[in-house]
Amino acid sequence: MTRYYIRVVIVMLLVLLVSAIALMKIGGTVSERYVKPRAIREMNALAKRLQDRLGDRSLAEAEQELAELESRLNFSARLVPLSDLQAELAADGAAQQSGADVAPKIFVRLRTEPFVLEIRRERGLDRRLEREEGGYFIAGLGVVLLIVGGAAIFLVTPLVKKLRDQEFTISRIADGDLTARVTIVGDDAVARLGKRINIMADRIQELLANQRQLLQAVSHEMRTPAARIGFALEMLEDARTEEERKRRIDTLQDDLADLDRLLDELLTFLRFDDGESPLLPQTGDVSPLLIAAIEKARRLRGGITIHSDPSEWTTFPVALHQRYFPRVIDNVLANAVRHATTEVSVRVTGSKSHCIIEIEDDGPGIPPEDRERIFEPFIRLDSSRSQKSGGAGLGLAIASRVLKSLGGTIKAIDSPNTNGTIFQITLVCAV
Repeated sequence: MTRYYIRVVIVMLLVLLVSAIALMKIGGTVSERYVKPRAIREMNALAKRLQDRLGDRSLAEAEQELAELESRLNFSARLVPLSDLQAELAADGAAQQSGADVAPKIFVRLRTEPFVLEIRRERGLDRRLEREEGGYFIAGLGVVLLIVGGAAIFLVTPLVKKLRDQEFTISRIADGDLTARVTIVGDDAVARLGKRINIMADRIQELLANQRQLLQAVSHEMRTPAARIGFALEMLEDARTEEERKRRIDTLQDDLADLDRLLDELLTFLRFDDGESPLLPQTGDVSPLLIAAIEKARRLRGGITIHSDPSEWTTFPVALHQRYFPRVIDNVLANAVRHATTEVSVRVTGSKSHCIIEIEDDGPGIPPEDRERIFEPFIRLDSSRSQKSGGAGLGLAIASRVLKSLGGTIKAIDSPNTNGTIFQITLVCAV
């Protein structure tokens, strides 16, 4: 805020400086066009009056008359014979070259003799005119100051008011009131800044809400395996045979593995949930990664057939990551296998710009209103919330964020062949 005020003051000073220079220029023009011609006219009028008044007098009488006029009209003058004009003109030229002040001269005739009447500057007519000119300049400068000051107050006051409102809103947000918002008035730079502040506040509020939701979901998801582990430990003490003890230890190891997978998925999700791209895309072929993922998915659930024919795939080198992209395929395939009724199909089509992987299942499908929610963390639809379906609700969220970091996308659409769902993965080709 202080820097803003400093900039405003500097701009005002620059405006005043430019205005003063322009006023001086205008004043010089006015002086050349109006003041000096007026001085010449008044000098001519004075010369005529003096000529009429002194014309029939001698030099002594004229000097006496001038002395009376000097005391009454407050000016100083002297009469110089015209014969001395050349010397006077030479002296005036030397004075002008040296920067001295030269007194104006009026030609008068005393009886038959020509004279030059010299009016001295320190008390003469031109001094009065110069004072008037200075008064005009000061008055003009005052008008400029009033105009510039009024314009500055008119322009700066609304901006300062908006900035103070924004400062107050930011203070409220900093104190924990995340509902505080800036009142937007107009469409200037300060108003646009207020819009950005409101967007920032919305984002902070959303992030904190997501954080609370994530903590609640994590605590809920971890409570289940933790409870099973505690129950298994109690049952382990009651085991009567070695075989029963071994079976309960295997159950404990399975629950610990589930807990480890949950923590691994959570850490992976948090890594990709910061909105930035933590991966450096690599160029590779999706075919071998897809084949490996399909073989792994066939072991997840018996009775589900996975149809795929790599010879029909159209692939190009794409931007992927050798560590995290297989996880995307594993998560999407695992989701399809869990919800399929009898079969899952995998197809790959491509062009020189994009590669599209479609994973289709013949399950119950996904309602249109939930097709975006399934890519949020810990979202499991009602039809798949049973423990039997497995998963912690992070697989599709991780897949979405990994693909986003690689420049790709994933979306769920209706299957035209069955009642199930097609997960369509789009990757950017590297050629």
